[in-house]
Amino acid sequence: MKKMSSSEEEAEFTGDSPGKQQADGSQEQDDEDDIPLVDLKSDRKRSAKKAAPSYVDDDDSSDDDSEDDVPLASLMKKTEKVSKKTNGSSTKQATKKTSPKKKTKPAAKKAKTVTKQASTVSASKSTNGSDKKTYESASAALYGSECDKGLLIQRLLCRWWYATTWPDPAKIPSKPPKNYDSLDGFTGVYVCSKGDKVGHILDLRGDEQRPSFAKFASQPSEQLRDLLLKALEKQRKLLVAAEGTGTPTEKELNTLVKWATKLKPDKADRDAAKILKASRLELP
Repeated sequence: MKKMSSSEEEAEFTGDSPGKQQADGSQEQDDEDDIPLVDLKSDRKRSAKKAAPSYVDDDDSSDDDSEDDVPLASLMKKTEKVSKKTNGSSTKQATKKTSPKKKTKPAAKKAKTVTKQASTVSASKSTNGSDKKTYESASAALYGSECDKGLLIQRLLCRWWYATTWPDPAKIPSKPPKNYDSLDGFTGVYVCSKGDKVGHILDLRGDEQRPSFAKFASQPSEQLRDLLLKALEKQRKLLVAAEGTGTPTEKELNTLVKWATKLKPDKADRDAAKILKASRLELP
């Protein structure tokens, strides 16, 4: 009989065949073959979780990954809602800041009415000569207060050549003085054209009858009214001869005639004297 070695005897005792004993690695593979498949999968998952390296640097990466999974339509709706809220709040604030106050209009109206009333009161006082307003000159006082005498002087100065003749032809020389020439359009006025005074103006019309504010203001209102009526009548006749009747200018002249006929000369003189006295002015 053939003798068995000690190793073969151990194998026979344990029930393992000697051909199955190999290196350490082969022995572990045989052991894994005997492990159930479910246990192997669970072990592999655990090892993968432990061995997987984490490359996340910032905390925001989780949010980005979550937003990547959200549908695009829902993201668009969220952005539209946010924009509407912000725009609505900004427009409300803008309307609150730019909305005008409605209480300013009646205040402006009240200011206008107050100024109108003040102007009417000052005008009425100035005509009566009892106001405290002062003027720099007598002409400014009579014209600014619009008293009857001031209006007489103004309206007469606009058409004096229809009522008076100036300069007096008897005082005008028949020939211009030596080295002087007549100035066209101004009878009795001459300009030097030769000698040492070239350009000098010589006025021989006379100051006594010169139509001016000082001249008419020194005359009584009754005389001024008569001169004005005379000038208006002559002006109206010449106008009708040139343009016919019914013109707007003729209507204006007729209105002035009615005003002059109704004027009271004595009262006009008294009012003018009060105005000049209140302003501490005298006629030139």
